[in-house]
Amino acid sequence: MKILLSFCLLIAVARTTPAAEAITTGSENRPLFRPNELTLDLYGAYTAVEPRGVANVLSTSVRHGRFGTGLGASYWLTTNFGAGLDATVPRVDEVRGVLFDQVSLSFSARLPLGPVAPYGFGGLGRDFQSGLWSTHAGLGLEWRFHPRAGAFVDARYVFASHDTDLLMMRAGVRFPF
Repeated sequence: MKILLSFCLLIAVARTTPAAEAITTGSENRPLFRPNELTLDLYGAYTAVEPRGVANVLSTSVRHGRFGTGLGASYWLTTNFGAGLDATVPRVDEVRGVLFDQVSLSFSARLPLGPVAPYGFGGLGRDFQSGLWSTHAGLGLEWRFHPRAGAFVDARYVFASHDTDLLMMRAGVRFPF
C-alpha cells in the first residue's frame, strides 16, 4: 500500500513540475512508446510467501515478506509486444556468494494510453538458491514522464515448482533507448 501511495504522489508531483511538459514540448519529438525499443529497469522488490495458493492471493499477509532489488532489460518488437529478462536479489539482508538469486524471462503486452501504459506479462524463471524452476504471471503500470525515462509498478504471482508460491511486487525506474 505504501508503494502505491508513493507512486501516486510521484505522479502528482511530476505532473505539476515543468519537467512534465517535456512530453509535448521537448526537443525530442518522438512517441513515448515505440516499436524496436530497448528498456533497462532498476527496481526494488517486495516478496511475500503465499502458502495457501493463488486462490487466497488477496488475503496474503505482507507483514512477513522480504525486500530485494534487481535489474532487467526488455525489447519491444512492436509498440505493444515484447520480451524481457530480469535478475533479482529477493532478499538484500541475506546476499550470498551469487550476484543474483532469481532470473526470469517474461513475454509482455502493453497498451499505451498517452504517457501511461498498463501491461500484462507471463513467463518462466529459475531460483538459483533452491535450484527450482517457476512460472509467473502479473500486471503492471508504466508512466513515461520523459521520452527517455519512466517509472513503473507491477505485481506478479510466482507459481513455484515443489516449493511455496510467492507474490512479488516491484517498483522502479525504466530507461528506454
